[in-house]
Amino acid sequence: MTMSKSGGMRLKKVGVCCFFNFTQLSHNFNKYEDDFITDLNTPYDYESIMHYRPLSFNKNESIPTITTTIPYFNDVIDSGYFMRFDTSSGAAGNSGLLESRILYPKRGEGDDAWKIAHVTLKTSKKFRYIFQGIRGSASSSGAILIDDITLTETVCPSLVWQIHNFTGLLTTTPLGTPVKSKCAYNSEGYSFGVSVYPTGRHSDYPDYVGIALHLCSGENDGVMQWPAKNRQATIVALDQDPDVTLRMSSTRSFTTGRQ
Repeated sequence: MTMSKSGGMRLKKVGVCCFFNFTQLSHNFNKYEDDFITDLNTPYDYESIMHYRPLSFNKNESIPTITTTIPYFNDVIDSGYFMRFDTSSGAAGNSGLLESRILYPKRGEGDDAWKIAHVTLKTSKKFRYIFQGIRGSASSSGAILIDDITLTETVCPSLVWQIHNFTGLLTTTPLGTPVKSKCAYNSEGYSFGVSVYPTGRHSDYPDYVGIALHLCSGENDGVMQWPAKNRQATIVALDQDPDVTLRMSSTRSFTTGRQ
């Protein structure tokens, strides 16, 4: 197992000073190139709980062992932050960028609520991604915040449904009453939706939330196979607790009959 401080990007992100307390500990700061270790396509992790602190292994308590290339990040180690695009200053059309490190793939309506978005990246060469925020008006005083950026080698979901005020729905929705998502299309062309029963579907299970998948009438119905046999759908109930250690997401898969 290796850490960010040992990766090939280290010299661009942090500097290591030779003020170790014991020379036999210097191996903790060895640096390896990308062809020896992998960072799983993630950016340099200043906030890793395994990243050494600025004063780790130092001889002089006032001289740090590790300093960041960008001084601001000296205070970020072991802390959690998000990026903020602030439009309270600057001219209309000004933009701000959030740029990732170079990545190496291994295969060829506005409000103050957090939104979930997915973007499909099709590339077989090394790449980096950039977020750009543009101020649309000189009178703008809002902001865009970006957090929890994750890269995965999986297919993006066909439907993302964010249910607001779910706690309120638990107290106001009658037993057996569904809350339905909008309809979406899967990669084959079937139109479908998701039904959630906040207080359950049956009185025998009053403390359970029910989830069901239903087909919708769609524009491709005339050319689709009916019945839709031997199809599988996966539903992920994503816990958005701000504290990642308290999240309890749940995944369920449904398979239609073969006959």
